[in-house]
Amino acid sequence: MQAGKARSRNELVRMALERELAAQKRAAIDAAFAEMARDPDYQTEAKVIASEFAAADWEAWQQIEDGR
Repeated sequence: MQAGKARSRNELVRMALERELAAQKRAAIDAAFAEMARDPDYQTEAKVIASEFAAADWEAWQQIEDGR
């Protein structure tokens, strides 16, 4: 309020709550990614998907390199 970032205490509380909720959401997403990194079934599936798209990825890369 005195620093000019919030016009009122209500706005200050609202801003603080929004920051906290965003931080909690980021933490939940980070935890989910950490769990995926430890999950052997997920890792196997990710490798299968990557190999299935390898040819398409290579083709797209070649088109970019050729300037298309």
